[in-house]
Amino acid sequence: MRLKRNLSQRLVAETLGFDRSYLAKVEKGERELSPELLERLLNVYQSIEVSEIIEAKFDYVRIRFPTHNVKAVIETVLCMDFAYFDKKSTGLYGYKEMYILGMIRVLNSEKGSERGVLIELSGQGCRNYDAILEERQETWKDFMSRAVAFLGVATRIDVALDDFEELFSIPEMAKKLERGMCETKFKSMRIINQESLQESESEGVTIYLGSRQSLMHFCFYQKNYETAKRERVAVEEVDVKNRYEVRMTNEKAREFLKHYMSNFDFSSLILGVISNQLTMLEYDRNGDLTVWKKWYKLVGNTEAINLKIEPEKPSFRKKLSYLDYFMSRTIALVNAKDQATGTTHLKDIIARGEENLRESDEKLLEIELAEVSELAKTTGVVL
Repeated sequence: MRLKRNLSQRLVAETLGFDRSYLAKVEKGERELSPELLERLLNVYQSIEVSEIIEAKFDYVRIRFPTHNVKAVIETVLCMDFAYFDKKSTGLYGYKEMYILGMIRVLNSEKGSERGVLIELSGQGCRNYDAILEERQETWKDFMSRAVAFLGVATRIDVALDDFEELFSIPEMAKKLERGMCETKFKSMRIINQESLQESESEGVTIYLGSRQSLMHFCFYQKNYETAKRERVAVEEVDVKNRYEVRMTNEKAREFLKHYMSNFDFSSLILGVISNQLTMLEYDRNGDLTVWKKWYKLVGNTEAINLKIEPEKPSFRKKLSYLDYFMSRTIALVNAKDQATGTTHLKDIIARGEENLRESDEKLLEIELAEVSELAKTTGVVL
């Protein structure tokens, strides 16, 4: 019941006011709950709606870390044994080496590169990591918490809803979109109807909403056709009928994770993002456009969630962090050479930098000094 609701042991234990290790022993059958605690636990779980028709999952994860210590990322963030990973050379995304176990991939860049270390979990990689989390009796929230604590920055997050009932027909939705029977914030769409050349039969319809180069787009498709073709079975034998994917990069991915870390119900969050971007329509008896009843079966009364991106102001501290993470060893090396030989390499580099300072750089410095001055005024501290 806990895992279906995407809750961690720690969060449940804190909610009920007892130790996480106690809940772990209960789940292993080593301890028993009192009738009172059992009732409280069930009340917590039953207050969070779980659909047997829709299953939510992470389907692609890419997170970058400002370090070159790939062993620390694997052991501290993924919580896996570094010794089990195979090392390979790669040129993927500009990285130089890859550590791989199953479809769990960790890439490392050249020393001094701002690319740092990258965790990449494809769809199958996410399913591989599901097994790790289940073994550790954790959820994706636990993993994401560790990634954030290790200064990880999400560059891509795909989430998916698997529909076991086929709440609506994807081909029917495609026809509605072509007729403009929708309200959407997307400016583009693409519909693909794959057909077998040998048998002249459909191999499934896929709908893309939004540009694939934008920060967010949707992909709705008939998952049963894809699975049936891959596994060479009849379409009717496949459990998952439709799949609804939300694909996000950079700022949108990071904004989604902020909501995820503060939201119990993963499915509702995904549905909220979908509902905010798209509403499918139909004509009622009076000829007026209203919400398509089959669409309503999917989104229901879900609160629309806008992944609004606040403009990020330039930051002196951000530049300082970059210098610290990626250039500190180089600065120390040059400084040591200057001190040992009497050269002035570091001083000369700083002088050239001062000559090339832009107006925006000087403004950043002005803001930083103003903040320090304000702090000294309000606290009486001389810095």
